[in-house]
Amino acid sequence: MTEEFASAMVTVIPIVLVAASLEMTALTKNGRDNGRRRREAVLAAIRSGTPEPAGVSRRRKAASLFVLSGWYWSVILHVVAEVLLIRWLADSKRAPDQQTAQFVQAVGIFGFVWVLIAGFIVASVYSTERKLERRLWEDDIARERAARAAAVPEVAVPAPTAPGQAQQPYQ
Repeated sequence: MTEEFASAMVTVIPIVLVAASLEMTALTKNGRDNGRRRREAVLAAIRSGTPEPAGVSRRRKAASLFVLSGWYWSVILHVVAEVLLIRWLADSKRAPDQQTAQFVQAVGIFGFVWVLIAGFIVASVYSTERKLERRLWEDDIARERAARAAAVPEVAVPAPTAPGQAQQPYQ
């Protein structure tokens, strides 16, 4: 490991951690908001006597767990790498350390790749679920419109009459 590499990575690692933290903050905020909306929908359904909405999908749970575990590992590995770099830079008798350099390089690459992968996973899961929710919503609207149309009584409209003829009374 060279001093230039160690100095560069000491700065890069916190940047990767900040990017990962921003991604996790957005994910957890989205999860809290979705949970709040779901609780409100379930309570509204219970109060009105309608069927409760579907729960959180297995796919979303699995993706959230995967992203969360990756984030924890990313933080742990980046903190370890940062400590190793700081210790190496602080040592006045430092000798080249190939193993630490390789570890730091692998952690840095893992961090960059993980931030990208996690973003794609989250976007993919939410996009797929939004499409499914929109289809279900459109189906619900179509069923509601059909039910309302069936519940409205038919009104007989008299046929148009020629001028001068008496109009038929409504039935």
